Amino acid sequence: MTTEFDSVVGLTLKVVEELPRLPKYCRHKGTGQAYVTLKGREVYLGCYNSPKSRERYDRLILEWRQEHDHTECYSLTVGQLCMEFLGFAAEYYRSEDGEPTTELQGFRYSLKPLCEMYRTVSVSEFGPRKLDAVRDGLIKRGLARSTINQTVGRIKRVFRWGVSRELVRSEILASLSALDGLKAGRSRAVEPPPVEPVLEEHVEAISPFVTTQCGQWSACNG
Repeated sequence: MTTEFDSVVGLTLKVVEELPRLPKYCRHKGTGQAYVTLKGREVYLGCYNSPKSRERYDRLILEWRQEHDHTECYSLTVGQLCMEFLGFAAEYYRSEDGEPTTELQGFRYSLKPLCEMYRTVSVSEFGPRKLDAVRDGLIKRGLARSTINQTVGRIKRVFRWGVSRELVRSEILASLSALDGLKAGRSRAVEPPPVEPVLEEHVEAISPFVTTQCGQWSACNG
């Protein structure tokens, strides 16, 4: 006897089976090039496992998802989210003269360790434990606690941007927000060196080239 539950499960399996399989990132043995097969045609991406070939694959697969995925069976990957954000950031983080700001480079630096570990992971599967693993990798590299907190903060901002573009579910961002920043003296991270006072001879050396306000500040704090 077929139950309502069996009918629903059978329908779900049928839908999944009818969906096209995700095209894979492959290596061509003869040339050593990376390629992906789309619509029966091999599209070469560049040197196998190179950053450029991975980036081109992610962009092609993003287009493929938009064309084929009319369900939530396939989800945006972490690498694709980062790629979409950096495309936005390249236009947004610019000075008045059109030059990229340091914030753009900061995001690129912050997203690199994330993509190294979880580029192919679905955004829907990325949570605080994986983010903590990224942070742990930064600690092992010997980065200062303040730098690590800034890096993790930028990663969270990318997911917040994804929520605003309806690329990421809000509950994913909420779960990442549960990971608190590293506290001074309560982690294995290196503490940044203390800021030392400026030597008086250095202040005197630049005093002819600064404004009156700066000179007054120096006199008050001498």
